[in-house]
Amino acid sequence: MGSKNLALALCAVGLIGALVSAFAEQLGLGRGNGIGPRQITGIVVGVVLLLIGMAMAAKAPKAA
Repeated sequence: MGSKNLALALCAVGLIGALVSAFAEQLGLGRGNGIGPRQITGIVVGVVLLLIGMAMAAKAPKAA
């Protein structure tokens, strides 16, 4: 897997993870009302992965 593909994979996993965590209640995955500590952790981890993937994609060599 090339560095560009890895970067895009990290972006996808981060985005999906953050969205699932943010909308856990609506998806039937949450426990009760409001955003709990596990959801906040999921959102933060997802955003961090997304940002790392974006930084890696920006630094990846361009394909010829």
